[in-house]
Amino acid sequence: MEREIDRYINLLELRLDRLRRLATQLKESQHAYTAMDLERITHYINYQENLCNEIRSFDTQIGELQKKLCLALNDQMDLGVPGTSLSHLEESTQRKLRAVTQGLANIQADVKRLNRVQAELLKRSKRSVNVLINVMSQYTCRFELHPELVSAGMAVEVKG
Repeated sequence: MEREIDRYINLLELRLDRLRRLATQLKESQHAYTAMDLERITHYINYQENLCNEIRSFDTQIGELQKKLCLALNDQMDLGVPGTSLSHLEESTQRKLRAVTQGLANIQADVKRLNRVQAELLKRSKRSVNVLINVMSQYTCRFELHPELVSAGMAVEVKG
């Protein structure tokens, strides 16, 4: 049983690490959005997507292990839920579990906030691009061949 609990805590720590990386990436990507640097935005999005895939994988493993542990312990505890009695676990295991679940709660709140900020930046970027498209559409040039210049080897006149 202790081995499964250690594995469970290890998976939670891995999830915590990936969420911290995601938070860092979300913070760093804000500069790319404000600068409208499409290459950097693409880089950040790809990396964030990979982190989210890893987190989902950990979530699946955590859920399966959590069910297994709860069944083995006769539903005496709900692992990872603050305020749940962990008295049947060793003191060091209790401390680790509390620390990692508290860390997860904190970083999840941070990622949620940063995700809202990024969503707002995306909305603003979209509006900025739409404004630029509208402005540029007013200044599109029409190119025509001017007969006198064609004979002289200079074939373009700009109208618009």
